[in-house]
Amino acid sequence: MALHDIESGCSLFHAVFGQPRSPGEWLWKFAEAPVLASTNLVGVGSNGQLVAHVGAQMFEGRWGDQSLRWVQVCDVMVHPQVRGDLGPGNLYRKLMRALDDTLQHLGPASWPMFIYGFPGIRPARLGERMGLYRRLYTCAAQQGGDPPRGLLARWRATQGWRAQAVPWSTLRDPGLAAFWRRAAAPSVAGIGLLKTAAYLDWRYARHPTQRYRLWLLRRTWASPQGWLVTREADSPEVIDASLPADLPLRPALAALAAASRTGGWRCWLPGDFPMVATPIIAVEISGNGRFHPDWPLPRFQPGDTDVF
Repeated sequence: MALHDIESGCSLFHAVFGQPRSPGEWLWKFAEAPVLASTNLVGVGSNGQLVAHVGAQMFEGRWGDQSLRWVQVCDVMVHPQVRGDLGPGNLYRKLMRALDDTLQHLGPASWPMFIYGFPGIRPARLGERMGLYRRLYTCAAQQGGDPPRGLLARWRATQGWRAQAVPWSTLRDPGLAAFWRRAAAPSVAGIGLLKTAAYLDWRYARHPTQRYRLWLLRRTWASPQGWLVTREADSPEVIDASLPADLPLRPALAALAAASRTGGWRCWLPGDFPMVATPIIAVEISGNGRFHPDWPLPRFQPGDTDVF
């Protein structure tokens, strides 16, 4: 997209969502990500300004040993003045169908494709009525406890795991290259985005507006086995994670609380903490006229979305 189109897209973003979007953030998202492919489709009004937009980023995903075209649809925007009815000429419907046609020809054609997004409650209902979305689940966070006090209580709570804050340059440490490759695989449900060191560097270390922290997880004196990404907001939150199979959520959050001396960490991974509901809906988006209800259910993190 040309610069004037990006500026028009940022204006549309503000009109639709009521939030600012700078050209620098637009370029970071769509031009700098380590994607297999990406696309932006737009609708233009009579005055030359954008009145509709949909973007998609195609990353390498994984389901066991099967590589996937893992596609996140984002920034779906139609100006309120041109939304119209829900009939076949509806601009939103036409835009989504054009996106589907475009995506079918992007990326490695032999890889199966899973298309998903995170609309709010009302857009999710609209997409379902149109047959474009299949609701997966309502995203919810879990609230961790206070830091364990005393050596014995800490050992019991963490089960011997330790969290260590490290600089983002650790992603480029040659001695940890094998670890980053191993830890990139989806750690929940066995299906999801392959979160490589290059992806983590783009998504978190080089984010233009947010500041994140990287933590390594290991047993005492052992090499790293997993990682966490956190962001300090109104309440401390785990934004992304790759946990080894033998590390449940509870001791992982206990290790983070002990290392940070901060309790109440929130995380969206499955566990047995109290749930805190959020208004974000995870949906599968129809690809080539079909959904994949027989596939494992992906479990997303806040870092997988654009809306936290």
